Amino acid sequence: MPSIFVKTHRSYLTNLNEVVSLESDNNQSNLKLTNGASVPVSRRLVPSVRATLKASNNFS
Repeated sequence: MPSIFVKTHRSYLTNLNEVVSLESDNNQSNLKLTNGASVPVSRRLVPSVRATLKASNNFS
């Protein structure tokens, strides 16, 4: 799998180039995409998704 994609949930694979932000509220996390869509991030994968976003230089 190319490194521009990240698995965020059991049924979701997300292109990092399309991610605008990582949002969390009430113990639920979602990635906001450039097209306005929201992609769920499982609680188990939040730490690795956050690290991947930081490493991709999309986020600080």
